[in-house]
Amino acid sequence: MKRTITAIILSVLLLLVMPATVLTLCIFLPSQYDETYYGELAEMHERLSNTEGPKILMIGGSSIAFGLDVEMMEDFYKDYTVCPFGLYGAIGTKAMLELALDHISQGDIVIISPEISEQTMSLYFSAQDMWKAMDSDLSMIGSLNGEDMGKMVSGVFSYLSEKLRYIRLGKKPQPDDVYAKASFGGNCRMTYDRPYNQMPLLYDDTALVSYSTELIQKEFIDYINEYYEACYKKGAEVYYNFCPVNRLSVEEAAEIEPFFACLNESLHFPILGNPQDYLFDAEWFYDSNFHMNTRGMIVYTARVVEDLGRYVTMSDQRMIYLPEKPVSPIAKGEGDNSDEDCFMYELNGNGYQITGLTETGRERTELTVPASHKGQAVWGFTEDTFQGDEKLEGLTIPATIRSIKGGSFAGCTALKRLVMQSATPNCAVDSRLNLEASQLRILVPDYESYMNYSVNYYWSQYADLLEY
Repeated sequence: MKRTITAIILSVLLLLVMPATVLTLCIFLPSQYDETYYGELAEMHERLSNTEGPKILMIGGSSIAFGLDVEMMEDFYKDYTVCPFGLYGAIGTKAMLELALDHISQGDIVIISPEISEQTMSLYFSAQDMWKAMDSDLSMIGSLNGEDMGKMVSGVFSYLSEKLRYIRLGKKPQPDDVYAKASFGGNCRMTYDRPYNQMPLLYDDTALVSYSTELIQKEFIDYINEYYEACYKKGAEVYYNFCPVNRLSVEEAAEIEPFFACLNESLHFPILGNPQDYLFDAEWFYDSNFHMNTRGMIVYTARVVEDLGRYVTMSDQRMIYLPEKPVSPIAKGEGDNSDEDCFMYELNGNGYQITGLTETGRERTELTVPASHKGQAVWGFTEDTFQGDEKLEGLTIPATIRSIKGGSFAGCTALKRLVMQSATPNCAVDSRLNLEASQLRILVPDYESYMNYSVNYYWSQYADLLEY
């Protein structure tokens, strides 16, 4: 009750702070992000708020969206409705917890499962991503706390500017891949087929996973311990659960046990399983170190079902049969290879990785990364390939490139253009590119591509640099 009153007061304050024209635009402009991946948050929130009876609620980031098989879990816990409530780590774990709290009630099971990263295991909050995610249902804003509400007010003009641009051009983002609302079914389970690991190294080398105890920040631990107390008062049980992690992506395996011990000592509520149990072989993943493919979803959900079963009685205790590991096909690259002699190569994983520039390449102001070398795809380049190249002004990147590491363009002070040839954002990009060239623009093929990149899981962080 107290939280509801606070939310109402904050909502009223928000109305007073915003100019009337801005408020009107927020409320009455048609949704522009409802068909994107962001648009699924409204469905998740509606399922949570409209469910009567006991629920199993899993709160976290995209590892839940990609990993939790809702129907499978409900088969084993028939007395519960399973509500996945994880979409995008960039929104922030705290925001997802806040949005869920008012809808937690007697008999519910709450499982908190943030990804193993500095961003998700913190009080981080992105107003820009939150605006896009709430675009289909602005009533959710009343569940945010005062600090986050203030960030929402500060970010509203940027949100409206982008939204108005879509309206002016007469077309909103409509992705047709996994990062679309259509990739989810009616029960918020991801139904888009993800047949195999599509990462060239079988793991995302732009986002290695660290289990350093420094990730366990006191502010975040205090927050989720307080959250546990609030849920306990409502009559709900709370557990902590580890997200799925690609075994190949772990930086220091020796850090895992100290991390687990520190977390176990810090939390006031039980942990389901241990982090070693949530390290899975690379074949079970799709496009990131936390995203399961279709068969991997079964493997991860089976682990959650088993660990929860130690605390909650299952209505069905039959044996779970796991699928065979899927096999990734050998990649072949097609595209412009005119600058092939400007680069040095190394066979690595499912194709070639560029390791540096030749003398010829270092003299060029414009370069096109080749799509293939010796008949196999070129899927990426090392972090130091272009570093310190003060002559490079334009770089064309083919559709075969699947990852761009942080710091790849450090010292490239003349760089003006990154030209992405792929119409779909199929390349993972690090959140720490440290772009030093203030004039840099990222060019994509057309407006359709621009919309897909601007709302993509990886590329939305660079939306301000995108052009077509």
